[in-house]
Amino acid sequence: MTSFALTSDVVNYLIYRYLQEAGFTHSAFTFASESLVTRTNIDPNNVPPGSLVTFIQKGLQYLEIEANLDGQDGEVDGDYKLLTPEELLANDVDQLRALVAERKEDDARPKGPTAAETRKAKAAADKERAREKAAEKAERADRADRAEKSAGAAAAAAAAAAAAAAAAAAAAAQPALAPSTAPPAAAPSAPSAAAAAAATAAAAAPAAAAAAAAAAAAATAVKSEPRAAAGGPAPMEEDTPPPASSSAASIEVPPSAVVTLNGHESEVYICAWSPVEALLASGSGDSTARIWNLSTSAGSGYTRSVVLHHEAKQDKTQGKDVTTLDWNADGSLLATGSYDGLARIWSKDGKLRQTLDKHQGPIFALKWNKRGDLLLSGSVDKTAIVWDAKTGEAKQTFELHSAPTLDVDWRNSNSFATCSTDKLIHLCKLGETKPIKTFAGHDDEVNAIKWDPSGRLLASCSDDKTAKVWSLNSDKPVHDFTDHEREIYTIRWSPTGPGTANPNMPLLLASASFDTTVRLWDIEAGRCVQNLQRHVEPVYSVAFSPNGKLVATGSFDKCVHVWSVEDGALVRSFRGEAGIYERAVMEQQEQDVREAVRSNKRHERDEDPSDGPRDPAEIKVWSLNSDKPVHDFTDHEREIYTIRWSPTGPGTANPNMPLLLASASFDTTVRLWDIEAGRCVQNLQRHVEPVYSVAFSPNGKLVATGSFDKCVHVWSVEDGALVRSFRGEAGIYEVCWSKEGTRVAACFANRTICVLDMRM
Repeated sequence: MTSFALTSDVVNYLIYRYLQEAGFTHSAFTFASESLVTRTNIDPNNVPPGSLVTFIQKGLQYLEIEANLDGQDGEVDGDYKLLTPEELLANDVDQLRALVAERKEDDARPKGPTAAETRKAKAAADKERAREKAAEKAERADRADRAEKSAGAAAAAAAAAAAAAAAAAAAAAQPALAPSTAPPAAAPSAPSAAAAAAATAAAAAPAAAAAAAAAAAAATAVKSEPRAAAGGPAPMEEDTPPPASSSAASIEVPPSAVVTLNGHESEVYICAWSPVEALLASGSGDSTARIWNLSTSAGSGYTRSVVLHHEAKQDKTQGKDVTTLDWNADGSLLATGSYDGLARIWSKDGKLRQTLDKHQGPIFALKWNKRGDLLLSGSVDKTAIVWDAKTGEAKQTFELHSAPTLDVDWRNSNSFATCSTDKLIHLCKLGETKPIKTFAGHDDEVNAIKWDPSGRLLASCSDDKTAKVWSLNSDKPVHDFTDHEREIYTIRWSPTGPGTANPNMPLLLASASFDTTVRLWDIEAGRCVQNLQRHVEPVYSVAFSPNGKLVATGSFDKCVHVWSVEDGALVRSFRGEAGIYERAVMEQQEQDVREAVRSNKRHERDEDPSDGPRDPAEIKVWSLNSDKPVHDFTDHEREIYTIRWSPTGPGTANPNMPLLLASASFDTTVRLWDIEAGRCVQNLQRHVEPVYSVAFSPNGKLVATGSFDKCVHVWSVEDGALVRSFRGEAGIYEVCWSKEGTRVAACFANRTICVLDMRM
């Protein structure tokens, strides 16, 4: 029998396998590179899953058994004592045996309850007393409520009895009139009529007195109940049950008023009502948008929808999240934007009218102008583009921001505003190449912007915890609201004030924050008039009702709350089964539809906000003739994993093409650098996870990239356009070209290699 040797290679391989199996893919890759574990002769098929954990568990069990042995005959003496992993790891075998012996001695001697048991029992008793007090308090409150209602009923009965008595007395005081057609003998005599009146009055007097006594008793009961609640004698309870309804029950939305639309196969991030019909559009991570017909009353269980498929042009199997959508003013067209960088225009019956493909990164914002002839889009590629909706052509591209564009909003039919993670807000106009105005006041990325109904004021919100209101007449904000304690995710103007359907109501701004609150700000007064606090998780969405009297909020605590704007009272509440990204508000009586709340920064929130500033990511190009770098490229925002030279320039097979350097970074981008010019000539943005590999084709005209988003992208070096795309089933470590430049091989983390034929 051969002895087993636990070498460092075996240990390293077990650690490597554990990291892979636990999902620490990046750590596994780095560890494998540094330990060279992939170069060992260990057969992966002979190593079962969970081997490292199994070995550790077996080792702890062995230590535990060894500690329980008496050290002489190899048998366990008496009861077997369990030890914790912390005890097994921190002590040697002699210390463990002493610990086992001590516990056996403790078990042998009689003892009362331990201090821990005493504390536990006391805590349980305290908890039970607190529960009893709470139940008693609730019971007293219930009795008070019933007594108050009983008093009200008694008072009403007394008032009714008194009124009846008064009516009877009045009737008795009038002479008895017989019908004109009655025979004379039927008419009572005057003395008999007087006697009847006297009898009626006599009967009414005790009834009135009884009613007055009942009212007094009820008032006494109401006044004495607070004393009972404070600990005095409680009044006798009635056998009648309390009313079934309560304030909490009236707030909850009943199941009969909820319609659940089933059909999407992944998270639903966005929704918006048509402005003219009962059509609801929704966008999901399943690569589809849907248009739901809700033309009949709620509660009937609708499932009918038109499915709008969003598939990459080069690969029909590659799914893309639908991140934003917007209806035009007459409800005839729906625009959708997705994570593949494409915007699409659909008819309301689901027919694709236009595909807009100029963006080089995910689209986070889409807005129609009021006339409905132009569409505005904002993208991670830092640009905003105005599109001709009829032809699908880009009318003008605005390259003004230095970081991703997060939101856009039209002011009128030819001017608009954009905001970005670069902390700036630009006001733009068609035909102008530069901003007509720039607002620079936020200290962190600007998440959302909205023009007020009149187009005079622009509101913005930011990760700097502030909401600001801007005017074209000033470079500084008109208002700077700083009451929120965490990032403000989105904002909405109320449909009130001058120029709206509710001109006599004050103009308000609502802000939804990660501090779990929504605040309503009075613009004229410049202060917070309502702080809506009921959510317990970040609030991602807020929307006013068309009449401006209600506001709905949605949070990751799975709740939709509807509030009264006037007093901040909670009017309705509904709890779903998952966090809420988006919510649209529709007033059924008017069939009037208003905007829905966007959730387009979902992909920007993956990093821990507590992370400190990162070290600058740099590429340096050195020459043998100097101790200092010839070039120092610093445009990447995170670590640069690898670099590749292009097969171009002097001394190559492509001497007339410029020499380029490609860099792949954890910021999800690949950059191409022109060495002679000393600048970045292409920023390739389509990946959504760190990029680990990059390779030029032999002719230098194409570059392939591979990322942990499972995608291989092939790009044109000349213009940065995406030429081919393939999505596998695992992260990609490496890509390389064949010698003839017709095929690309990609190495995946699931132990597979895919070869892509570029000729097809």
